[in-house]
Amino acid sequence: MEPIEEYIKDHSNDFNYLELEENSWDNLHQKMQEKPKSFQRKFLWIIIGVLSLLFLFFYWKYPQPEQNYVAIGLEEEMYFPELNLMNPDGESISVSDLKGKVVLVEFWASYCMACTQEHCYYFKPLYKNFKEEGFEIYSVSTDSSAVNWVHAIERDEMDWIHVSDLMGENSPTVSEFDVKHLPTNYLLNQEGKIIAKNVDVEKLEDTLKQLLAYNSEK
Repeated sequence: MEPIEEYIKDHSNDFNYLELEENSWDNLHQKMQEKPKSFQRKFLWIIIGVLSLLFLFFYWKYPQPEQNYVAIGLEEEMYFPELNLMNPDGESISVSDLKGKVVLVEFWASYCMACTQEHCYYFKPLYKNFKEEGFEIYSVSTDSSAVNWVHAIERDEMDWIHVSDLMGENSPTVSEFDVKHLPTNYLLNQEGKIIAKNVDVEKLEDTLKQLLAYNSEK
């Protein structure tokens, strides 16, 4: 009985407000058991509060570094999406394999006269002059005939990278890369970011000189 007697002695004022039936030994014993549980709950909330304050303090004092989100798309300043197709020899070549170079990704077809003019009058001399300095052309054909595709490459003596899925206008590449007309091109810097879409081929030489100036100085 000593624990109950001590409890009554310590909480004598509480018994002035209790009904007689509530003062049974069983009820008193139950109330004694509830006190520690109440204390434990209060102590738990205190611990949670302290931990929350500590978390807020360290979050404020040592803010988390900002995440570097990579913008991938077909607009300028975005990283060019991955593109992986086969060359005439059946080898898979990706645009990402060319990182570190200035890359002109070009969409064309063997039947496109405007494409032939660009190849012969602009791209061939530019490729010859800037290839060693870090310039590459990644030509994606929208042909459906392998014979016509390869014949055009050999006819115009285009010795840069050529790839295709030979699915013609039904190729998912055509819609995925927003090819609404031929030729269509994207100029990528050494990091793989788009710096121009449908770049003016007459101004391409000046652009390449600026982008490859560091390489030519080495």
